[in-house]
This record gives sequence, C-alpha cells and structure tokens, in this order.
Amino acid sequence: MNEAEKRDLVLEANPEQPTIASRLQSKAMTRDFSVAVLVKEDMELIRVFAAYYVGLGAQEVMIFYDGVPDFPSPSFGPNVSFVQCDDTFWATQIESKGAILEERQSAIYRHAQARCTSEWMLIVDCDELLMCDAPVAELLRTVPHSVDILRVPNVEAVCLSDQEEDANFGALGFRRPAQGRLNRKVLKLVYGQDVRFLGKGLAGHSAGKQFLRSRAQFEEIGLHDSTTLDKQIGRWITEFSQTQTLIAHFDAVSFDQWVRKFTRRHQMGKTVAHMRATRSQLVDVIADTAQLSSDDLRGRYRRLYRLSGFQYALLRLFGLAFKRNVFGEPDGKL
Repeated sequence: MNEAEKRDLVLEANPEQPTIASRLQSKAMTRDFSVAVLVKEDMELIRVFAAYYVGLGAQEVMIFYDGVPDFPSPSFGPNVSFVQCDDTFWATQIESKGAILEERQSAIYRHAQARCTSEWMLIVDCDELLMCDAPVAELLRTVPHSVDILRVPNVEAVCLSDQEEDANFGALGFRRPAQGRLNRKVLKLVYGQDVRFLGKGLAGHSAGKQFLRSRAQFEEIGLHDSTTLDKQIGRWITEFSQTQTLIAHFDAVSFDQWVRKFTRRHQMGKTVAHMRATRSQLVDVIADTAQLSSDDLRGRYRRLYRLSGFQYALLRLFGLAFKRNVFGEPDGKL
C-alpha cells in the first residue's frame, strides 16, 4: 500500500480528526491563525484540505462552497465551518456577488475576515497546502506588529518518474519559479516546446499567497496580494524568518482532477479577468486536446506535470526542484 492509499484510509476512517501535520505542530497549538477558502472542488479534496490545516494548528478552516446548487452540507469537526454560497447567502450576507471570479473572491475574503477570531487569516485555494519547517504559530509570532500582510512564496507540485500520477495530492516533486536568463535556458532544455505554456517554469501562478491580520482594515483584498487603507502592501515571510515556508500548489491534484479543473476553466471563459497569457493558452490547448483520445490528454498532462529522472536532476542542479512528502516526514529542508 502506497502513502496516498494509507492517507486515504486514515481520512475515510475518521475524516474529522486532525491527523495530518500534527506531529510538526505539537509544540505550539496556540491557534494564532485561521484559513479561508472559496471552493468548487469535490468533497474528497475539501476533506483532505480541511484535515491538513486543522493538523497545522488552524483555529478555524472557513470553507465557502461556490459550486453546484443544493450541495449537501457535510459534517466536519469543531474547527471547520462550511458555508453554501447559494443565492440566499449572496443576497443576505454579501453586498455584491460580482460578475467575475476575482470579485467573488474578494467579497468572500472580506466576509471571512469580519468573522475571523484569530490573529491571522491565511487565504489559499483548495489545491494549496502550506509547508513549514516550524510550527506556524511560532513562525507568525516573529512578524512585527506593524506588518498586516504577510506573503508566502509558492512552489508547484509535479509527479516524478517513479510515481503514481492518479492519486490526489500524491506528487512528491516540487519545482520553484525560475528567474534570470540562465534559468530560462535551462527551462527550454527541460521542457522543449512545452515551455511556452509555463510562466517562470510553472504551469500555475508564481505570485505566492498571503496571511492577513484580521484586525487590519483593507482597501483591497485579493487572492495573491492586498492593500491596507494606509497603503501598506505585503511583506515576504523571508524578511522575518529563516524558517523555510512555502505554499505547495497542486495545480494538477491528480490526472482526473486536472481534466475537471481545466474543463471548468475553459467553460468559465471571460469570467476570469486576470488570467495570464500562458495560462489562457494552456486552457485552450487542453480543451482542444480533450476532444481527442484519452491517451492524447494524458500525454499532455505528463509533459507538463511529470518529470523524468533527467528533467528532475537538471532542475535540481540549478536549485529549481526538490522532493518533499507533504503528508509525511520531510526529505531534508525545503
């Protein structure tokens, strides 16, 4: 039985228990942060996400479901709340739903901030898991009181050549955003023509995510960055701590989830305002490939989210890739 199967058995047996990452957090469970997420994903992924952050020590995981209508409200433990974002919710709880995704996200984050009782609120997506080599509460206490927006850089999960690619959150490889002319040449060597679909070597974003102080007043709240009323912008966590802290972005949670995600993105069309050109091109190509055989679609997935031994070794040589089991013992430092 592989690690993903073991993890699924634990969650299935008791999905409300904080079984994930609790080993690392046992020294500091002061509940200094909560998590807010707007989701459309399957319940299986939502449960893994919630269990992971409860295990990290989150006081509350606030899940706002904006998917299919009349979705049955699941039962979670005391540290997880689930809100169905139906027409009644938007009409009574939020001033304006907004016509595009970014507007809905901002409205939800403001609503979550107003009800957050922790010192900090982490904003992430359902396919993003915080990796930290120290207890999160301990890390946050190193941040000066004058800082209200704390940004965390992200890396992207990829399968390695000896890995199963159909397990949710099963990837053990991670690639870092690439900077500079030399690294751009490395990316061309690693990915060939497919490099045109990657921004800084990632299929997804490289903008990081953020913690917000719940007591602060904000002019703008976004998915990746925000601004306070006094024009304060985000500061990177690396300014205040040498503890390695990253957002693990599983842009392709698994092959099946990847197909669903990009099909949904293609169907959303113009309701996403700030999609990068490389991302938009990738969405269109995947939609076109989906009209062909399943082998063609899987081939596209493997070229973008699976590294051969050579590809991984070359990226690792230039500091652009590493291995990590997010749900188990770390393989050294991040």
